[in-house]
Amino acid sequence: MTEKSTEADGVFRDGLNCAQAVLSVFGPLHGVEKDRCFRIAFPFGAGMARRQETCGAVSGALMDLGLMYGRGIGEGDEAKERGYDKAQAFLRRFEELHGTVRCIPLQGADINTDEDMEKIREGGLFISRCARFVRDAVEIVESLAEW
Repeated sequence: MTEKSTEADGVFRDGLNCAQAVLSVFGPLHGVEKDRCFRIAFPFGAGMARRQETCGAVSGALMDLGLMYGRGIGEGDEAKERGYDKAQAFLRRFEELHGTVRCIPLQGADINTDEDMEKIREGGLFISRCARFVRDAVEIVESLAEW
């Protein structure tokens, strides 16, 4: 594990969601204070407001890449293409590792049903699975970063 992935893992294990954990380790490097990162990323946890769509770790990573390579005011198509290239590279690598970026198949259960939620809690799946997605997302971002 890298220093940043260890930091994100700690944030996640401290009770913040996967998107918050991933965004918070890179945001401060780009002038976004940690608490602001937590607030921005909050609704993206558990696959976007617990809808289990796109994995929150993926959403947080895409926000990080946006801070690093996103197209800003006055920037042209070259910046846009570079940003999309980085985002697509991230998505490909995450999918290579985990087969999907969608939360339900990654989690293997629906957090919105009592039966599956009990299975998740009893099996410690948030920690065993989601923490891995958080660490992997951070490490992929680090591999794409041009420091």
